[in-house]
Amino acid sequence: MGSKNYFSLLPPETSGQIFEDLDTGSMFNCLLVERQWCCEIVPLLWSSPLGVGKPNNAIGTFAQCFSPEEWNCLREKKIFKPRTLQVATFDYPSYLRVLNEESLWLDAAMWMFPKAKDPTRLTKLQNQKQTALFQVLLKLFFRQSKVLSKISIEQSFVGETSFWMEVRAPVKEIFKNLTHFESSTFQGFPYLIGILSETCRNIQHLYFKNADFRFGGYYVCGTIPDFKQIRELHQLIKLQKQILSFSIVENIENGNVDLLNNTISTIKGTLRSLSIRDIRLPTLIERLYPNLASFSNLRCLDLEVIASTLELNLNLITAEFSLENLECLRLCSLPAAVFELVSSFFTSVIRAAQKSLKFLSLSNGNISWEELSLDLTFLEIGDTNETKLLTLLKCLPKLERLYILGYVSRGSQFDTLWPSFPSSLRVFQIKHRYTLGIYKPFFTLKILQNFLTNSPNQFERLYLGNPFAATERTLLQWDNIELSCHQYGMHGI
Repeated sequence: MGSKNYFSLLPPETSGQIFEDLDTGSMFNCLLVERQWCCEIVPLLWSSPLGVGKPNNAIGTFAQCFSPEEWNCLREKKIFKPRTLQVATFDYPSYLRVLNEESLWLDAAMWMFPKAKDPTRLTKLQNQKQTALFQVLLKLFFRQSKVLSKISIEQSFVGETSFWMEVRAPVKEIFKNLTHFESSTFQGFPYLIGILSETCRNIQHLYFKNADFRFGGYYVCGTIPDFKQIRELHQLIKLQKQILSFSIVENIENGNVDLLNNTISTIKGTLRSLSIRDIRLPTLIERLYPNLASFSNLRCLDLEVIASTLELNLNLITAEFSLENLECLRLCSLPAAVFELVSSFFTSVIRAAQKSLKFLSLSNGNISWEELSLDLTFLEIGDTNETKLLTLLKCLPKLERLYILGYVSRGSQFDTLWPSFPSSLRVFQIKHRYTLGIYKPFFTLKILQNFLTNSPNQFERLYLGNPFAATERTLLQWDNIELSCHQYGMHGI
């Protein structure tokens, strides 16, 4: 008597959830078990097939879904040599949920020019062929995708209004399901933004970026340059049911501050993540600060001040309020001299969230830690000194992860730091100290060895920025500790 397949008795929703929890390799193994499993797993595998770590033959498989007219068009442009037209087993584009133009561009370049050393630096002729293939792929996705919910548009790849006019009809249809929209800039996309405002009502995550920074599970950064585009943004946001996360780069003139502030205030009831980068105007901080108290659902806040001089009206930004639900906070000032001008503002925001705050990232650790009552588990700081580090360690008894990413001044060694580590600390990272062209160690090898010998079970990972000579590193071996002596970049929350 053959064994009964009880898995087949599960409803599709349950089996689908089980398959979603598998890694890609396991999915491919299950794909070959039986026809029903194959039909359930293929849509999951092809929901987001582009990007680093994804199968590199995805573009070739999508090409099998081109229409005969599209194949002929590409052949006439001498992009492909004549080949036998293969028919795809499944309608793969219809399963696409996530479309990132940058990933699509790079994957297509590597598929078309596999011998190219750098797919971002093609010849003029190669770039023309790449653009033609890229646009045909986009048209394929816009025509056949049925479940696309997240899209990232890069102006450098497709910024022509003529292209968006050509695909307007299918784009309007698939944009109805969008929940995530990400763009490198508003500039050059008036037609696309018009389609968004006309079609989308369910966008929950709205990003305008020119660089990626991971913060609390959200990608943040962006740019909105002028009044007209802020007004278009304001209109787009008003039409959405709820915006959960929003990020921009504030690079605007004084006259537009009120409109931008009103735009953010429009979504304060539902907003969970807010990022404003490149803040150059004190008026935006002064207008935004009183409204922070009404952001009742805010979980993640990222503010970055960039200016050589920033004169704040301290009377407007010292009012006491509470951010009861804020868990992740990043406060950054560039250059370092600006920190002294905004330290009181930063301290006020930290104090407002101190009851719920768990993750904190500061560009400078020189604040009055004694005045705060924090239960942080994660701390990332930039420039600081040994005295401040000793103070903050005493004030943060529950700290589990400490990342020191800037340069530490004053104090030739950090040997006095080790005994001050809270018992809860499991992960520690620090950069090397750079003085007069020489990388100097923070600790003596003997002190570090003694500390780890006396606290063998405390740490899981230690990242130390080139603190010892290569001949000494072989001595740094402890069981169950991931120890690295190389400099690490920005970790991020």
